[in-house]
Amino acid sequence: MIIVRLMGGTGNQMFQYAAGRALAIRHGVDLRLDLAALEDRTPREHHVFRHYTLGMFNIEGRVATGHDWESARFTTVNEPHFHYDPGFAHYSDNSFLIGYWQSARYFESVADSIRREFTFHRSMEECNPLIEELTTCESVCLNIRRGDFVDNPKSRSFHGFYGMDYVEQAMEIIYSKIAHPKVFVFSDDVEWCRQNIRLKCPTCFVGHEWAGVDFDQYLCLMSQCRHFVIPNSSFAWWAVWLNNRPEGRTVVAPKRWFQDPAIRLDDLIPSDWIRLDVAAAC
Repeated sequence: MIIVRLMGGTGNQMFQYAAGRALAIRHGVDLRLDLAALEDRTPREHHVFRHYTLGMFNIEGRVATGHDWESARFTTVNEPHFHYDPGFAHYSDNSFLIGYWQSARYFESVADSIRREFTFHRSMEECNPLIEELTTCESVCLNIRRGDFVDNPKSRSFHGFYGMDYVEQAMEIIYSKIAHPKVFVFSDDVEWCRQNIRLKCPTCFVGHEWAGVDFDQYLCLMSQCRHFVIPNSSFAWWAVWLNNRPEGRTVVAPKRWFQDPAIRLDDLIPSDWIRLDVAAAC
């Protein structure tokens, strides 16, 4: 059995699940999900508390119980660094994974299985009118991440926030590559976007009436777009990865995902994405 610790928001949990599931499939064993970090409500300065959200998907892995922990002696494996660890292929069939595992290389061998499991548990039928629009035009998902990246000193100093400088330069790339783009703005702060974003093409601000449960509809809708301008957000990264129309699409992402330049990103950002070198606010 493989157990993986879940931490952070939905995008982080998806990376952790995908890595754990890939290792479980490789060994032909079950996957269990440890929620201790998500359930820990010990007060910590500037800590952003999250909750389990993978129930939105048709996943095979299940939440770990006391019986699971008692069933075997597990070898704890702490992620050695942010970029891909080639030793991952040799982790044992009783590994307890702790880390973020933010590289598609961890699960590229079972990508089809991960895509099937990351389908939505509940019906997205109410999204169909907007999905039809997204899939019949040169739609551009413009995702703006604010929230704790702006308001929380710890998150802001570690991640930084990409605002209008980034948006304007990224959109110039979009204008140069796409004849008739229509931008759909998705954000955790849609009102800020309405007040600050002015583009040279048709623009639709997708309000939170489309968010769904734990933003499952948002993720579904974002993934249906034709092109992408994303911030340093794992949630947005997964929207691109779940997109089923990779040919001919344009994806713009920040060159710097974190403020620390020592963190290697060569395994996070695919080579066919355009990495825009714009300084984030910190």
